[in-house]
Amino acid sequence: MLVVIDPEKRRLNAVIDQTQNNLKLAQTKIDQNDLAGARQLLVDSLSGIYAVGLTNDRTKKTTEEVYGILDNIDKAVDVSPSLLESMPEELNQRIAVLNAHKDLGIAMDVYENNLYILTGDNILKLSDVDKTDSKQPSPWLKSNTLPPQPATIAVDGNIYIINNSGVLAVYYKGEKVSETNTFIVSKSGDVLLTSKNSDKLYLVNKTLARIYELDKTSGSLVKTLKVGSSEPFVDVYLYGDNTVVAVTPDGRIWEIK
Repeated sequence: MLVVIDPEKRRLNAVIDQTQNNLKLAQTKIDQNDLAGARQLLVDSLSGIYAVGLTNDRTKKTTEEVYGILDNIDKAVDVSPSLLESMPEELNQRIAVLNAHKDLGIAMDVYENNLYILTGDNILKLSDVDKTDSKQPSPWLKSNTLPPQPATIAVDGNIYIINNSGVLAVYYKGEKVSETNTFIVSKSGDVLLTSKNSDKLYLVNKTLARIYELDKTSGSLVKTLKVGSSEPFVDVYLYGDNTVVAVTPDGRIWEIK
């Protein structure tokens, strides 16, 4: 008897088989202390599974295996977000500025009423963003020293850039002052958050709803906040010095500490 498997199930089976191979390779990379390579394999595996959009017992088991290894290397801890009735007004003002200039670069951040914009090869500065007169951003970097494939930016007086390979570069007054490897893969769409008084950088993977807490001085991973939900984040912001506010696809607003 001929058994016909529909294309979506065939695709899912292929993704699961590839994920099983990735799990073995990821463990090898962990043994070799290649944590960035292991994370990349695990994150890509999860993205592949979610992209198919089908769920069965084999999918659930494989996904649990991936998260088990990822949680271990991420120093992951479960957190329970609290539902907010509305977005804090302080964040509404920041969001309005970011939305008004969202097409200017890969990522951006506001600090002391100035907007800093990350492009593929520079950091731009737009001064006095609360004023309505038309202005053009000007180059902020004094030399082209961005790491390749920059992904996201945060500002607290210093400027922090993380690229796709997890390299964290720190800049002050237009010059690069340090560069370290966080070993955490990043991509465009991830968000880097900090404040002037915080001793941490928060790198948020919106797809996996994971918040990586990095020591601001060393760039090393302190822990990962893992939200117990399959829902991704649509937008994330830092409120105060250590509270992440996240918006999920259903429009609900969550506070995460």
